[in-house]
Amino acid sequence: RKTITATQGIGLRVAGLPKKKLKAGKIASLALVVTSQTGESVSGATVTVASESGTASAVTDDAGHAALDVQPPAPKKIVTVTVAAPGYLTFTRQIKVKR
Repeated sequence: RKTITATQGIGLRVAGLPKKKLKAGKIASLALVVTSQTGESVSGATVTVASESGTASAVTDDAGHAALDVQPPAPKKIVTVTVAAPGYLTFTRQIKVKR
């Protein structure tokens, strides 16, 4: 499920998010690429992954790349990925954790 919220700016696209659920008990290495809806790389965007297990953050480089290692919580819980950059709509996606 994808939710985009904000009051102004251009939307963000995030490539590299899991298409399926994350697996509980297994560290997930996320290699993300953040671009604007017009296709330009977004540098300096803050990528945050939060769950009951904790929070991890990274900032995108000049090419819009960010890498994070995430420890998913227990099965059937939610991991929330948020990407924010000045002048852009905030991107938020919730990912379920499977067994």
